[in-house]
Amino acid sequence: SEMCIRDSYKDVPVNHTFAGYIAYCQQQGIISGYADGTFRPAATLTNYAFLKMLLGALGYNAEIEGYIGDNWSIQVAKQALATGLTKGLDGELNGTDYATREQACLYALNTLQATMVDYSTTVTANVNGAQVTVGNSVANDVKWNIASKADGNIKDLSLIHI
Repeated sequence: SEMCIRDSYKDVPVNHTFAGYIAYCQQQGIISGYADGTFRPAATLTNYAFLKMLLGALGYNAEIEGYIGDNWSIQVAKQALATGLTKGLDGELNGTDYATREQACLYALNTLQATMVDYSTTVTANVNGAQVTVGNSVANDVKWNIASKADGNIKDLSLIHI
């Protein structure tokens, strides 16, 4: 709704071309923006920031996994490496560099092949104005409930020749 879009970030007006997408990604926990309440939609992305978004798309919870605060990039790097999002990267991961289009494609392809996760027993509550998540602190692999989709991957890439 327009109200959800209006409340997303103070620098993303309702009539912004991508306002709906930005609001959706925020609501799904894929993006969190900056501490000052901005999103900076025209800014470039570091490798760490892009990998954080992709981990969010896989279902990782930023609060539970420590993707917030002063050391967020260390936690993102650990999880991205463990999940295989940087598999096939030419050279070392420099998370503070801006992601190239080539790197973005590699990370996105690896994300499509990674297993999604969820936190089946978490509860989010508002405590004195702050959102607090309690419950299961371990990400569990998603298991699809359909016979043709046994893994927890976002997309079946068996038809793509790499």
